[in-house]
Amino acid sequence: MRLDPQFVQAEGFKAFKTGYNPLNRVVYSDLQDWVSQRPSQGIGIKYVQEGEEQYEVDGQLYHVKAGQFLMVNHQQEVTAFVRSRKIVKGLCLYIDPEQVRNAQSLLGQSAEQLLDEQVSAKPFEVRQRTYPVRHSPIESIVRSLLHNPHTLYQDSDTLFEQLALAVVQKEFQVGKEVFAIHAKRRSTREELHQRLTIAKAYMLDNLSQPMLVSEVAREAALSEFHFIRTFRQAFGLSPNQFMQRERIRQAKALLRQPHLSVTEVAAQCGFSDLQYFSRTFKRLAGESPSRFRAQCP
Repeated sequence: MRLDPQFVQAEGFKAFKTGYNPLNRVVYSDLQDWVSQRPSQGIGIKYVQEGEEQYEVDGQLYHVKAGQFLMVNHQQEVTAFVRSRKIVKGLCLYIDPEQVRNAQSLLGQSAEQLLDEQVSAKPFEVRQRTYPVRHSPIESIVRSLLHNPHTLYQDSDTLFEQLALAVVQKEFQVGKEVFAIHAKRRSTREELHQRLTIAKAYMLDNLSQPMLVSEVAREAALSEFHFIRTFRQAFGLSPNQFMQRERIRQAKALLRQPHLSVTEVAAQCGFSDLQYFSRTFKRLAGESPSRFRAQCP
């Protein structure tokens, strides 16, 4: 690992080259007033930790908020903006597109196949759009780099191999979900999936609050009927089933904290009725909350 002073020319950045591959880079940023226009050197993952960054890519403006990341393709011209009174913190990862293509081969599939298109020799391309980092394949890598930067010094080549696989897995996952949506035009499927992604992020951010499906549908700018049907097509679960699954996932993590009572855990996971929480937990986890807690190390 070494600092890469030629990669950035502005204050507020720390850029690192990683391992044997010069296209693999990690850039930490702390910015307030900044504009940049340059092609992406590698497949880019632009994650915002605090605040908001804006990017213009192919004439499309993206507002990347805290907890989200934008993916851009290699050699894609990108204009980036930060206009904030407070420091905006971010992390950008750049991956050699050839390494991502190798990861694609390792997984034995292609993004084109998932959309019934011909397999070609074109470089691997990502969907240039924003995603929430939570529950994404890159979440653990991003969290590790933010909370333990020394990860970069331990085995950066392996880290980027894992990241390349995570990028491909993300594209495969989204490709399957997009393809499952019942719409003739690919552009319609992509747009609907983007709206469903917004709705999923909203649900994940508000698991502790009572939530109506109609409320979530409004976040996706869809009718309730269309939202429920399309959500099930893409993800194989109804919105209510998804919320219950994620609330129980959260409950398992909280039950490992002995200072919280089962009633407090239920409330923090959006269950106002303790008995309903216990029934739901047992149905999805296979045992009661108390028994689950008793078996925790």
